[in-house]
Amino acid sequence: MFGLAHESFAKHGDSFFLEKNGGVLIVSEAVLGSEHEDIQKKREFLFSQRQKALEEVKERVLDDIRQKELKRHKELEEKGIFGTEKRDFSATEMCMACEDESVDGVFLFPLCEEAHHYACLECLDRAIERNRLLVCPILTSTCKANGDTFGMDEYRKASGLRLSALLTKLQAPDSFLLTCDFPSEAVLLTDQTTVTLSNIEISVELFFVLLEKTRITVGGSFSIAEHNDNEDCIREHGMARNSPFEFVRSWVLSPLALENIERMAPNSIGCSLKKLDLNDIGLISILSK
Repeated sequence: MFGLAHESFAKHGDSFFLEKNGGVLIVSEAVLGSEHEDIQKKREFLFSQRQKALEEVKERVLDDIRQKELKRHKELEEKGIFGTEKRDFSATEMCMACEDESVDGVFLFPLCEEAHHYACLECLDRAIERNRLLVCPILTSTCKANGDTFGMDEYRKASGLRLSALLTKLQAPDSFLLTCDFPSEAVLLTDQTTVTLSNIEISVELFFVLLEKTRITVGGSFSIAEHNDNEDCIREHGMARNSPFEFVRSWVLSPLALENIERMAPNSIGCSLKKLDLNDIGLISILSK
């Protein structure tokens, strides 16, 4: 199953921060695993829908290939060229990674739109989880045009169903105090949620996502620090690291982010920088904060 650790942009303890439904979802694997039975059944149904969605994509790909093959042979015959080898679509499919075969009841998905090679869902999941490529090694023009990642891209799309059951029952709170102690249930923060940042230090990555997705209020004793994928993204103010980090941002801020910056009091954000590189003129206004 698609892991929260891979889908998230930051973590704290056993909880993960994910960008979902235009907002920020805070959830742990434990919360997903302890859902009520009806929600669990809904998740299992949605998980099965992942394969169903991929089956439809696979059938479309194979239909397109068959049509291209028919057209190619017709053009050759019109030129008086007969007896050219036809592609055998009855051949047994095999996972390029683990070599499981479709005859064993394993669903295999094409890695490219020409279906040169296939992979099972387990191997696709493992490749994405470990941030590795599982791509078609036959570099035709079609494969190159799609960056060779057709299979992985389609799997990612289908895997987005995983959190659907949970998201449908969540209501975004009007306000949320971000601390080191998270509530036991999942929380969805949106542009209608006022998130208070006070007496804590958070990673710069978490800060900018909250800046873009929620309404931020900065209180006293707040600071930002370097982001590290393997470390907690929140610390109590008294445990702040105060170690210099690079503050580099090049993209344009959203109107909500600019509103958040404008509301902040001067000198309300603590940080220690060793490099500063801001390409968006709107972001320069944060320097006084």
